[in-house]
Order: sequence, then C-alpha cells, then structure tokens
Amino acid sequence: MTRKEIALATIERRPAPRHSAGLLSAGTWTIIRGGSTLEEMLELPDDLAALVVKTSYESLSDLVWVGSGYHNLAIQALGGEIKFRKKGTPDVKSTLLKGPTDVDSLEIEKSLRSHSGIVNLTKAHKLVHDSIGQERLVGSSQWGPFTLTGHLLGVERVMRAMMRRPEEVEHVLSFGSDLAASYLELFAEAGAEI
Repeated sequence: MTRKEIALATIERRPAPRHSAGLLSAGTWTIIRGGSTLEEMLELPDDLAALVVKTSYESLSDLVWVGSGYHNLAIQALGGEIKFRKKGTPDVKSTLLKGPTDVDSLEIEKSLRSHSGIVNLTKAHKLVHDSIGQERLVGSSQWGPFTLTGHLLGVERVMRAMMRRPEEVEHVLSFGSDLAASYLELFAEAGAEI
C-alpha cells in the first residue's frame, strides 16, 4: 500500500499494515524549520511546494497539509488587516466588521480568488499534489466558521451577542461558513483530497 492508501484506510477504519502517521497542520513548522518565514514563502509558491515535498519525505508523513498556517489570509482577502510575525502564523490585527450586517457587502469569491497570497498558496498546493499526490494524501485546512466569526466581528462581541443578540452571531456565522467552504474549495480545485 502507498502512504496515501494507508492514510485513507486509517481514516475509513479499514485494515492497513500500520496506522497512518503525519504532521498535522505543520505548515508553519515546516517553513520555520526550512529557515524562512510565512510571509517570505507566500511570495515563492515553487519554493514552498519544494519545501513541503522535501519535509514530507524527511518526516515520512502519509498526510501533507499545504497552506497550513495561512488561515487568516481569508480575512485579509476581505479587507482585514493581518500582521505577519517572524515565527508563527499571521495575526488578525483588528476586527473587520463594525456590525453584523457589514458581511452583506463583502464578496467572498472575488476577494479570495484575487488575493495574491491565496493564489500563490493554491499554486503551491497544485505543485505538491502533482509531485506527490499519488503516494501521499494532500490536503488543506482553514479555521471553522465560529473562529472566522470571532475574527470578523471580535471574540468578545461574539461571546456577548450569543446571549443578548444571537441573530447577529448567526448572521455572521452563516457568512463564516460560506467563507470557510469557499476558501477550501479553491484548494479542492488544486487537488486537495482532505
């Protein structure tokens, strides 16, 4: 069995010669270990892909996560401000929304598909998939809708509104669900299988 077949068998709870092993969401670790930063690698999709492939071989990983550590790019694509750190993932500097209905004016598809960083990540993902996708399970990740809602509206505001104005949270949460799905769809188009 290939590493990919072992990973799929493990996920599906089918017999395999061993349990699957992989570095879970190790994008940031991979890049820092390679001597670079997420911000630098975001501009170098070919180099990012090569580093991910190299690390997957060195770590004997069955699962490969491309784009891990870049989840807040979706917020930036919508007009939010993020801050890249020397080590670690970028932080959301401030909430994007002043109120829950502000999501009604945001265009998810256009924003995500035109963001240069996301475009480069999907390019890197396709390169990794084309290189090792037959032998390893290649995937991507994104925050869930609730985390995205907290980044968009502010965690404290979301926590308070859950009790006082749950319809506000539900409105932004629905948008966060669409945002997560649309972001991940870009990677599915580039070959993500998980």
